[in-house]
Amino acid sequence: MTFAEGLLSLPSEAAWRAAISRSYYAVYHRALKWEEEQHINGSNIGRLGGAHQQLMNRLRNPSIALPTELRRRSALLATKLEIQRDRRVDADYWLQKDIAIELATMQLEQAKEAINEHCGKPRCNPSA
Repeated sequence: MTFAEGLLSLPSEAAWRAAISRSYYAVYHRALKWEEEQHINGSNIGRLGGAHQQLMNRLRNPSIALPTELRRRSALLATKLEIQRDRRVDADYWLQKDIAIELATMQLEQAKEAINEHCGKPRCNPSA
């Protein structure tokens, strides 16, 4: 996230696009680790897709053996990750779209929120 934050200080749409991309990947990798830490054991139902889509599918469909609050957090994280991914796709591939610093700033703020509130510490207690 530090690198993405540094990119926001540059007066360049290319830097803002890169900030959006880097912040998405920070959330993706933290969500992947959180899934493992929490033993989400989710189901990859829905669109099969690649590794990123499969993670979202598993988070959206966690094991029913988990506590309700952990299942809720997992599904919410999947939604936030999907929003982040969609912005990253726009920033990386849709060069005809204007990417403003406000969008990049929002992406970073929401990425921090996803990491801190949904898959950050303190960790959920799966036995709670």
